[in-house]
Amino acid sequence: MNTQRKFITVLIIIFAVFSIFFLATKSLLAKWGIDNNILLIGNALLLVISLAAFTLQHKALTHSNPNVFIRSIIMGMMIKMFTSAIAVIIYFEWSGNNFSGAAVFIFMFLYFIYMIAEVSAMMKLNKRTNA
Repeated sequence: MNTQRKFITVLIIIFAVFSIFFLATKSLLAKWGIDNNILLIGNALLLVISLAAFTLQHKALTHSNPNVFIRSIIMGMMIKMFTSAIAVIIYFEWSGNNFSGAAVFIFMFLYFIYMIAEVSAMMKLNKRTNA
C-alpha cells in the first residue's frame, strides 16, 4: 500500500475511533458538561482539513523547487490553525451559556493527534522522494 493511501486510511481510522468513542460515552460526557455534538463536528472538521492539507503538501513534494514544499507545509498549518480558531470562536458565540471549555480542550487534543499523523506521513514521503 502506498504512503498516500496509508495516510488516508490512518486518518479515517483516527476519525472512526474517536467518533465511536464520543458516541459510546455520550451520557458520561453529558454528565461532565461536555457537548458530544461539538466533539463530533470538530472531529469531522479536523478530518476534512487534514485531508486538504495533506493533498496540498503531497502535490508540493513533486515540485522541483524545495521551497514550494516548505510553503505548503506552512500554509497547511495556517489553514488548520485558523480554521480551528474560527470554529472555536463560532462555537463560543453560538453556545452562549452552554459553552463547554472541556470540549474545546478535547478538540485541541484531537488537533494534535491529527497533526502527529500528518507530520509522520510527510516525513515518510519526504524520505522517499529525496527532497
